[in-house]
Amino acid sequence: MRILILIIICTWFPKNLIAKDSLNSINKKPKCSLIFAIDNNYNYRHVRKPNFLDYGYPVNYDYTQAELDYLDSCNIACNMKSISLKIERSIWKFIAFQSGFVYGRKGYMGCRDVEETTFKTGSIYRLYYTRIPLPTLSIPVGLCLNKTILNNKLIISVNSGMEVNFITKKFQANDFSVNIGKIKDEKSGFFGFSNLKDVDDNLYYEPHEFGTINSTQYYAGLNIKYLIFKNTFIHLGYTYISEFKFHKTNDKLYSSAYIYEKRSYIHRYGAGIGLCF
Repeated sequence: MRILILIIICTWFPKNLIAKDSLNSINKKPKCSLIFAIDNNYNYRHVRKPNFLDYGYPVNYDYTQAELDYLDSCNIACNMKSISLKIERSIWKFIAFQSGFVYGRKGYMGCRDVEETTFKTGSIYRLYYTRIPLPTLSIPVGLCLNKTILNNKLIISVNSGMEVNFITKKFQANDFSVNIGKIKDEKSGFFGFSNLKDVDDNLYYEPHEFGTINSTQYYAGLNIKYLIFKNTFIHLGYTYISEFKFHKTNDKLYSSAYIYEKRSYIHRYGAGIGLCF
């Protein structure tokens, strides 16, 4: 009987040790992750005709579709790269807080009439691109919902929140002698941009407007993380970024005022590497 009791104790004791060790490993599960990623960003815009009565205009004001046809050439979608460094901190079960920074250009190309007054010719109008994607530092603040599968090797997460934008390169409006330049000068390098519709890169631009995005945007994304080492994973992600609502815009083209509503949005996707700690 004593031998039987001894065998039971010796058998149960190692199992108890393993169980405790397993619990310790769960308790030591990393609560933070740091992700570095390189992304492609495709910046578009929605345009719609407003209810002109909301702005105090007559019922028949600019109601013909021809009045907005110029927007196909006036607002050109652009592609640009960005880098990001984000940190996620688990706050409760499968929910994590996310923040960090994203750096790259945001916006699309846009043109309008620029008035030029000289002593000889008086007032004339020239059509220039006055809006281009500008270098922007964005601070995301949001939440992630994580689901682990495949023996904790694969993590699928959805995230949502708000990006606060800070344009890092601004121009002095109307300072033609300093700021006038060619579009191609802004398109070179890793943080340059490319337009999705053909334009002449030698066209001049005059930066009359500080970019084409608002100071805040919301985002929603889907991310996949695959653990390749104990605390290292590869990251694949897609994010949709958009302004919260449509905004009134009043452009001039050939001395005529055009009023419409727009909302900028971005498709962002890319890959990176991350660390758990």
